[in-house]
Amino acid sequence: MATVTAPNRSIIGWLLVAGGVLQVVGAVVHFANDGNFGAIYAISNIAIGVAFVLMIAWIAVTTVSRIAYFVAAVGWLLLALTSLIDLGLIGQVGLYLAIIGSVFSGVIVLSTRPFSQRSDIIFFVALVLGAIDLLLSQNSNVPSIVEFVVVIVFGVALAAAGILMVRRR
Repeated sequence: MATVTAPNRSIIGWLLVAGGVLQVVGAVVHFANDGNFGAIYAISNIAIGVAFVLMIAWIAVTTVSRIAYFVAAVGWLLLALTSLIDLGLIGQVGLYLAIIGSVFSGVIVLSTRPFSQRSDIIFFVALVLGAIDLLLSQNSNVPSIVEFVVVIVFGVALAAAGILMVRRR
């Protein structure tokens, strides 16, 4: 049985904080049309993907949770790659793997409570907001301010969940 120790939880928490903060920075840079926001999103997606990989190793106790974390990790890491280069269909598969894996992982975290009650709930909300953001990115009819606000709230919620994971004693 996997146990979540303080160092393991802290590493996952700091990766989620980094991913959330970089999502916010990427959204601001993208909205201001200034700089290479693709690289910022790539680093953020790598941090989120690595956090899911570590959740497979340190938190997952059932096959269902391992599958959920694996699907989310593959999806976010493919998103990181497609932030930098166009992979065509593989990028679309990565996008939908990230959506499905994130929501499924959020439900697993919410039901198993591996961190703390508050961080689990905020992490679930952040993952649902991340899935909504990824879905909005596929629709060109969505106003950019709506997508901007969703990304900002997603990043703040992800960073807040990470901070609560680190602060748990």
